[in-house]
Amino acid sequence: MGTSRIPPEFRFTVNILKDLSLASFDNAKQLIKEANLLLKNDHLARAYFLSVAAIEEVGKAYLCFESSERNLSDSAITSKIIKSIESHSNKINAAFHASILTSKDPKGAVEKALDLMIALKNGREPSMYTDINYIESKIYTPHYVIRDVAAKDSVRLAEYCNFTTRHYINNNEPSEKSKVDDAVFGLKANVFSNLIKKEDFWWYLIDCFENNKVNTNKIILGYHNEYGRKNKLFRVSDAN
Repeated sequence: MGTSRIPPEFRFTVNILKDLSLASFDNAKQLIKEANLLLKNDHLARAYFLSVAAIEEVGKAYLCFESSERNLSDSAITSKIIKSIESHSNKINAAFHASILTSKDPKGAVEKALDLMIALKNGREPSMYTDINYIESKIYTPHYVIRDVAAKDSVRLAEYCNFTTRHYINNNEPSEKSKVDDAVFGLKANVFSNLIKKEDFWWYLIDCFENNKVNTNKIILGYHNEYGRKNKLFRVSDAN
């Protein structure tokens, strides 16, 4: 599925997002079941791959759940939701949000989740495809790369993400999204990336914090509207 094949008039609805979320959970359940069957038959690499796919489906379910409160009539919001649910990285990240939000130790949960996210992203491709180390002229196969403990841990992790995310969605409402939140979410990836790379933006951010303005999305949008899109610098304007 790619954005180029999506009709320009397409818009998500709350019902479509809800149905997609439920379908993603159902598919995650099937993937986990199949991953366990592969584990029992010693197909470790494929079990690992299916478990990562299950985690991605859980993440997609969560992204659909959280997106239902956005301004779904906005084409920019539609585009960002599509890109988000098509991104392997975004879906893996989202699969851990529920466990972080419900943790008694959020900082520890984030640190643990980050390590797991990195491991899953690094292991996804090697678990399905052959590769070659060009320096050593050595060929790696999935069976060689994926170890027993990694496959078992990954399947258990998929089960955990599925359980915690389902429980969270069943017992919570999507977080409210303001117009500012939607505006920041709708920013093109290159615009957002270029903005946070600017040293001037960070000076603006510090100034906002010093003046007790701590809403990050308001800060981002404020800088984008007043300085970034006008090709102006905050520090120069401040000095004048």
